[in-house]
Amino acid sequence: MQTEFLNRIEIQGIVGAVNLNKVGNTSVLRFSVLTEHTYKGNDGCVIVESTWHNVTCWQGDGLQDPSSINKGDAVNVKGRLRTYRFADSDGNERVAQEIFANSVTKIERRD
Repeated sequence: MQTEFLNRIEIQGIVGAVNLNKVGNTSVLRFSVLTEHTYKGNDGCVIVESTWHNVTCWQGDGLQDPSSINKGDAVNVKGRLRTYRFADSDGNERVAQEIFANSVTKIERRD
């Protein structure tokens, strides 16, 4: 019997860059999402840790209208985390992560 392990991630944040492409008859949306974690340092000062996440979502995989996601939107993203390696333009090996989304939902911003 093969054991299946869980690979699931959920984030909420603000959309940054958005790139919509066609692959055959299907749209694929790639965008970034900014999340923040706030905590107090040892000196009592508030520290805000910001992280950018790369997200890929295929039309139909939790997003019916990819053109509805725009820069500045607040979104909830659910999916799986994928880590991959690639060579940059100088030939150096790099490691990157992206979220393959199966659900992208706009949420009301709390500014």
